[in-house]
Amino acid sequence: MLRNYFKIALRDIVKHKGFAFINIVGLAIGLACFVLIFLYVQDEVSYDRQHSEADRIYRMVEIIEGAEESSSMPFPVGHGLLADYPTLVEAQTRFFNMQTST
Repeated sequence: MLRNYFKIALRDIVKHKGFAFINIVGLAIGLACFVLIFLYVQDEVSYDRQHSEADRIYRMVEIIEGAEESSSMPFPVGHGLLADYPTLVEAQTRFFNMQTST
């Protein structure tokens, strides 16, 4: 029974080569896009998950109106958070990118 379905499918593919090619290529592109999007989302969701207290790590983002979002904050922000919110902020660190703008 199953052999008959394969025979019919192969007969249709040979008979309608153009449509079969479009369908197979479309399916392959769709699957490839799904895999790439899935891997990207999985990487984004697992960011900083190797830490034992990952649920307590936050990243601050500065929203500049008319421009973009930036994770670069002024130097005193971390110390100000520690001083103003000692019960909420246990520790802070700052990463500084020394790249020159081009």
